Amino acid sequence: MPKASSSAAEDLGPGLRAERLWSLDGLTGVLEELIGGDSAAELVRLEVRMEGLERLPALAQAPQLRVLILSGNKLTGDLEMLRHCPLLEELGLCQNALTTLKGLRHLPRLSVLKATMNEISGAEDLAQLKELRVLDLSKNRLASVPLKAPGLAKLVLYRNGLSSTQFLQHLPSLTELDLGRNKLSEVDPQISEWCPLLLKVFLYENRLASLPELRLPLLTDLWVDNNELQSLGPLGFLPSLERLQAKNNQIRTLASPIAACPLLQTLELAFNQLPPVEPPKAVLLLPRLKRLQLNDNPAAAELMEGYRPWVLRMAPQLEELDNETVSETERLSALVAQAAADPYLPHQLAWARVSCSDALASSHKAASPAAPEGPELRRPRSGLL
Repeated sequence: MPKASSSAAEDLGPGLRAERLWSLDGLTGVLEELIGGDSAAELVRLEVRMEGLERLPALAQAPQLRVLILSGNKLTGDLEMLRHCPLLEELGLCQNALTTLKGLRHLPRLSVLKATMNEISGAEDLAQLKELRVLDLSKNRLASVPLKAPGLAKLVLYRNGLSSTQFLQHLPSLTELDLGRNKLSEVDPQISEWCPLLLKVFLYENRLASLPELRLPLLTDLWVDNNELQSLGPLGFLPSLERLQAKNNQIRTLASPIAACPLLQTLELAFNQLPPVEPPKAVLLLPRLKRLQLNDNPAAAELMEGYRPWVLRMAPQLEELDNETVSETERLSALVAQAAADPYLPHQLAWARVSCSDALASSHKAASPAAPEGPELRRPRSGLL
């Protein structure tokens, strides 16, 4: 049988790494021979990547295994062989040919599972994984995910076939959620109650026609690009929101305000149907906005060369507009135009100049030495007895 050669495989100690196992054939047999060695009982980590492995190796001799990475192989069938590794905490099965996760129920301590780029459609065993903290099953064929992991913090299900968000009701610790490129037509309004700790939510490339009002005080990022939205907002109470992306929709109207989001710095609304009357509703109420995308909307097409100055008059604090840095010259021109258009501003400036002059005169008078008060300098004290 061909021997394995690997700089890390020569010492079969507790930290064995089989990251590169070279053989012409019989790789599974070689691997099982390694695992069957005298030190296998102490093995805690095993990695076999990009080696064409077609089935799980016999793991009965490695009961102490904590980390198993078998990404980039040709694994098929179920995962029942994992019953020999009840202490497993991290499992990597990305880029294989798996169609099911059957067998994961034997892993009560599993906290990290990554099985992206497979053909997985059966995931019933996920319901038994109560200790999950990170789950990434993107690019599979999942129509449902029966999750009941109270400690799950990161969930990535990009590019599957999900049509409902009901499964989120058992994930109270979730902070990052990626449901991009699925078949969602709505988001359950109770998501704020189910997942109150959310920081980042990605719902791009779905079929969403509307969004519910949210109450997520920690949310910083919300992406809803490439959906079927015709209006945006009101999105509710999002006091920590810093980035809102809603490109490539059919948005014609904006709520005023879009949301309670005083910290919003990035707003992307390119490739929608916004007329000139709509952007001011949002932009004027966002004093901390730094980056704005409004290109490829009717507003930009109608205003033509006047579009950019028009936007900057509304939001002279912008640092970037439509992916182009705002120059200081543009900003100054916008401020001048804004002052000229505001009838109150010139009056306010004039009042300020008068006030400053009076204050300056008073300060000079107070600083000057007192002149002797002779009879000729006395002023009449009219009205005094």
